[in-house]
Amino acid sequence: MPVLIIAIAALIVLCFCISCLAVPLQTALLIPTITPARMISLSQLETVVNIGGSCATTLALFVGALWTYLLFVRKRQKYPRARLRHRITHRDVGLEKVLLHVDVVVSNTGDVLVSLVESVTRVQQLLPLPDRVSEKILAGKDPVKSGESEVQWDELDSHKVKWKKGDCQIEPGDTQEINHDFILGAEIRTVEVYSHVTNEAKRPSELGWDLTTLYDLPTPQ
Repeated sequence: MPVLIIAIAALIVLCFCISCLAVPLQTALLIPTITPARMISLSQLETVVNIGGSCATTLALFVGALWTYLLFVRKRQKYPRARLRHRITHRDVGLEKVLLHVDVVVSNTGDVLVSLVESVTRVQQLLPLPDRVSEKILAGKDPVKSGESEVQWDELDSHKVKWKKGDCQIEPGDTQEINHDFILGAEIRTVEVYSHVTNEAKRPSELGWDLTTLYDLPTPQ
């Protein structure tokens, strides 16, 4: 469809250019019957060439502008695109505590620069089941609130990272890691790790990229 639109637009501009050339070209090539051997003068030929060059430039600019519109506006390639990935590990640090290390890997999958200004990562407890969740399940009730799609698990900890504009940028095809350390109780068995990275191009709204990952911790020996 975009190719068809460009072809039609190019044809329209080409017709316009031909109409612009018609009068000068007719004047330059006009050969009266009384002088059949008359030749095109150098100045007339130069005029035709200049007009042709101007029309070609106009056509190129028009096609370029149309292509830019289709590529960056219609296909929204002026906006950054990113993909999040969690890399999670843990270590027993003693004192009945566990270190949960979370790397949030942000990949720039688009064609424009991604500028990071804010990131939030939080850890929530799934197992053992929080009391309020287990009570609803035992009572035969849905632990998911009406109008929502997920259980509101108990938050164990959260980190918010902020950067000044321009301090954290990701070139197309590159990645950036955001590292987090959380200290959890050794009794925690399963957690839900949620990350949100704000899309600078969509501010002041909070639109951005999200990722949720479930992670199991081993039962203490």
